[in-house]
Amino acid sequence: MPKFIPLGQRLLVKPDLAQSETRSGILIPDNAKDTPQWGQVLVVSAALEKEGTIKEGQRVVFGRFTGAEHKIDGEDYLILNEPDVLAILTD
Repeated sequence: MPKFIPLGQRLLVKPDLAQSETRSGILIPDNAKDTPQWGQVLVVSAALEKEGTIKEGQRVVFGRFTGAEHKIDGEDYLILNEPDVLAILTD
């Protein structure tokens, strides 16, 4: 992945993949899959790094229709504003 530097209060997230089948083994077609609402933070802006609230490597939950979707080297990523992050997932 090329060097990516988010500006302002933004972060780059790699969304988790949507499930392709149910627990019972039924395949879900692409058009019926829910978009994932959580993912791993890959890069945070300098402003967010100073605040220390959201850090690289954390898993976060975000709103369903938030962020800007981008493909980088064939992979799907989201650029989110800090207010779009609803929670940080912890172990």
